[in-house]
Amino acid sequence: MSRIPETVRASVIAAIYSHLDEMKWESPGIDRNSAYSALLDDPDIGERLTPYMTLWQARVWIKDGPAKEYSRALEGRSPYAKYTSRTLPGPHAVVSASCGDGWALKEGTVVDKPMRCVATNGTRSRTVMWGDESKFSDLYQAASRERIAGNDVLLVITRPGNAPVAQIAWNGACDLAALIGAGITSIVYSPVMRTSGRPTP
Repeated sequence: MSRIPETVRASVIAAIYSHLDEMKWESPGIDRNSAYSALLDDPDIGERLTPYMTLWQARVWIKDGPAKEYSRALEGRSPYAKYTSRTLPGPHAVVSASCGDGWALKEGTVVDKPMRCVATNGTRSRTVMWGDESKFSDLYQAASRERIAGNDVLLVITRPGNAPVAQIAWNGACDLAALIGAGITSIVYSPVMRTSGRPTP
């Protein structure tokens, strides 16, 4: 596999993210195997990558690079963020929706992998961690470390619409949260179009 020139790389990522935005890549139920094939069928993607790698290598490059980073890009926490025209509401919205009145984000505390921040009501602080159902394992491991350190933790399972988390999965998540003494809730957390649109790479 040859090194992709930066101008080609930027153009290809922009084309990939245009498709991912249209497909709403973060949504559950997407046939991702078919989606990768469709991406490579786009001449602005497949034909621009194949001078530097095989089609299989291109598929892996898309899967492990731009596609894998898409959720972080929506949070504005990835170098790929400039390629998407969509954005998630962000940590202020998560804290407001999950903690309620009187709680606010403590500035400078937002980190990722998994997404988390510190919220405060002026007298108490808690670590708020959020992600969709597929990220619960990562959230739980991080929450366990926070609880061992003696910190109050609220796990927030995000969902793209009003449909609730599947009852069996929700019950299991609640039981696990109770084991470590963490709070848990679920909120609607959906991307919106950025008012500035997609910047030119």
